[in-house]
Amino acid sequence: MSTFSRQLTGDDVTTTSPSTEQVPAVPTADPGLATERGTTTIAPKVIAAIARRAATEVGGVESVEATGLQGVLGSLRSSTAGGASADVAARRAAVDLRLAVRWPLPVHEVTMAAREHVRARVEHLTGHAVTDVDIAVVDLPVPSAGKRKRVV
Repeated sequence: MSTFSRQLTGDDVTTTSPSTEQVPAVPTADPGLATERGTTTIAPKVIAAIARRAATEVGGVESVEATGLQGVLGSLRSSTAGGASADVAARRAAVDLRLAVRWPLPVHEVTMAAREHVRARVEHLTGHAVTDVDIAVVDLPVPSAGKRKRVV
């Protein structure tokens, strides 16, 4: 049975094996978000806005703005951004989206594409791992062929 010891050096922990081989510790903070010059904090509302915009980059998806009582209550939450909300903890984010999928596109295919695109965009733009992207499809708008003018 081998014996290991730990040496504390500032914020880093170095593990030393009996052969005195030093193995660097895994950093506890992302070097891009926490440095010796300061810490960057990304608000949940910003992550929600990124998620909403990313979802609308997917073909067949339209953003849905919350209306009525849900819109008023949602605007009071700091983590809500027009049809999207996010919960953030320890550099992990869970996103909820309210979307419309254009008729007659397959809802499951469009939402699957939206989920993957949102996850990739949020992770790329914020450095936060996205654990969940929950999508509520709340409308199936029919694309308009343009307004017809009535000739009298």
